[in-house]
Parts: sequence; structure tokens; C-alpha cells
Amino acid sequence: MIVEEQPRVGLTDDVRELLPGAVEVMLDERFRPVPATRPAGAAGRSPRGLFRAYLAATGRQDEQVAALFERLYDEVSG
Repeated sequence: MIVEEQPRVGLTDDVRELLPGAVEVMLDERFRPVPATRPAGAAGRSPRGLFRAYLAATGRQDEQVAALFERLYDEVSG
């Protein structure tokens, strides 16, 4: 099954719920994340800002993932 949608948490599960026979769920090449590059001006940015920039640069923007990162970062650095 090829999906024409931005990647997000739970996408594969949602597709398999709608189409129980789907063996493999792949993103259409137009929606596949691109390899990350170091954002310009990365020096001096917070880990939260860097992670959000990484998500944006790779086409993986997902507020749930960003919030989870921030929660885990707070627990580890806290």
C-alpha cells in the first residue's frame, strides 16, 4: 500500500485498521522525508529548537513527537 500523506505517528496502524490486508505501508516518494542536514545557525540553539528544526527539515513535523522529545529531554536534563 502506497500512502500519499505526510509521515506521522500511527499512520501505518491507521492504514492497517482501514485495510487489514495491507502487508507493507510505504509513503509516496513525494512525501518521504529527506536526509537531514545541519541547519544554518545551529550553534547556540537549544536542544528543543534543534529537534524542531530537524523535524521541519526532514518533513517529519509532528507535534506529538516534538512534545514527547521535550518531555523526555526535561526528564533527562532535569
